[in-house]
Amino acid sequence: MIRKYIQLPNQTPAKLALVGEAPGAEEVIKGQPFVGQAGKLLDELLEEASLLRKEILITNVFSKRPLANDVSQFFIKRKEAKGSPYNSPFKPFGNLGFLREEYEGEIARLKEEVNSVSPNLVVVLGATALWATTQLCGISNYRGRILWSPFLSCKVLPTYHPAYILRNWGARPITSIDFKLAQQECQFPDVRRPLRNIFIATTPLDIDTFYKNFIVGAVRIAVDVETDRQTRQITCVSIAPSPQNALVIPFWDFSKSPPHYWSEEDECLVYLKLKQLLESPLPKVGQNFTYDLTYFAEMGIYPGGVIDDTMLKAHAYQPEMEKTLGFLASIILNDIPWKQYGHKPKNQENKKDQ
Repeated sequence: MIRKYIQLPNQTPAKLALVGEAPGAEEVIKGQPFVGQAGKLLDELLEEASLLRKEILITNVFSKRPLANDVSQFFIKRKEAKGSPYNSPFKPFGNLGFLREEYEGEIARLKEEVNSVSPNLVVVLGATALWATTQLCGISNYRGRILWSPFLSCKVLPTYHPAYILRNWGARPITSIDFKLAQQECQFPDVRRPLRNIFIATTPLDIDTFYKNFIVGAVRIAVDVETDRQTRQITCVSIAPSPQNALVIPFWDFSKSPPHYWSEEDECLVYLKLKQLLESPLPKVGQNFTYDLTYFAEMGIYPGGVIDDTMLKAHAYQPEMEKTLGFLASIILNDIPWKQYGHKPKNQENKKDQ
């Protein structure tokens, strides 16, 4: 029975719940979740985050151990499902397809178990748990982000499954960071996002106003550039003197043909203001800024002051880790994964246990 896989019996309230994929061989024998090598690693991650296992609800999406630990047997491929009268209430789990009808009760049971302890946060371990609690696919796209699960009516924090870490040790330090975030987030039930004020320049005067209100007195500015690689043109420049305030300076308007955002006269003014700001001694920081400098050089702009490239610094600090802006932001910020949220992730594969 699945009840023996629950860490907290008798509906004891818990601030935190962990949801894995399915029990393994040792879990079935001992009647406890995460008791093998993956369990030892989980204990280490909990200890590093100052979390007590005895105070956490630990369960799995599936109560039955899958053959060869392969959960694909619980799903039916989309091609096979087309000829079936069965209409699944759940979205497909990436390439694995739709959940088989006979396993729908597992999802209902999972909801009942989690809701029985009313946690402030649920840490979902791996792609299967992410899909079951949010209907999202692609653990790498969402790990480290605080999401809201309408299904569970609480916050969820996706991260890597311990079994995956055992085969990909480079993911361990990142998962440890996620568990430390879980320790903070499980103290309160609501999703707390930082305030972001994003201003879009519609006139050259808007740049002056933003400069006076936010850049004067700043210790540095963050710079981000969007480009069109085919034409080697800058389509947009964003400048942020603080985490709270940013200015977007568009150069292209894709609804127009040709896509010029400014009139010729205004574009000259905007160019001069941008050149003056970027060539000032004010320190600048940017992701892959070394690449952006080549575009600025083609515009005749040569940024001054100390220049930091977060991609290069990330490589120097942790060479084996991913260097993308989304990945780095998932470690530092508590924001939605802006490039994936509400869109179908490009990477839909279901890497086992990940």
